[in-house]
Amino acid sequence: MKRLIGIFIFLLICVSSPVYADNKDLVQYIGDSYTQGYSKDGPITGDDLWYVHASQKAGVDYTQASQGGVGFVAKSYGQTFDDLLKEGTGRNAKYVVIAGGYNDMYYSYDTIKNKVYDTVKKHKHFILKRKY
Repeated sequence: MKRLIGIFIFLLICVSSPVYADNKDLVQYIGDSYTQGYSKDGPITGDDLWYVHASQKAGVDYTQASQGGVGFVAKSYGQTFDDLLKEGTGRNAKYVVIAGGYNDMYYSYDTIKNKVYDTVKKHKHFILKRKY
């Protein structure tokens, strides 16, 4: 039930909140299987992907890196969100959206909190050095 509420709140924010981005700014989406296009009803592709809808509504360009099973702590094929962020550092995205965390549900709150903090801290300098 918590997962369903979390997804609903996230989608509600994406659909209803105005985004004040300059036209065609680049957003980098990092995510798990939901960003990759998997759902309980089968694969989602093309314009039906949630981040494509969000980007079109905001009038921004996008790039994405995702891997099913990945999280801030949880690894899939040896990768975490941190690794997916590293892959996208050369893309010069003005905004970064990390969508996920469900795969981390079996880790303690402190472990997740510390990994989120470390991931943001590690990549903060890349984002702040970008020229727009």
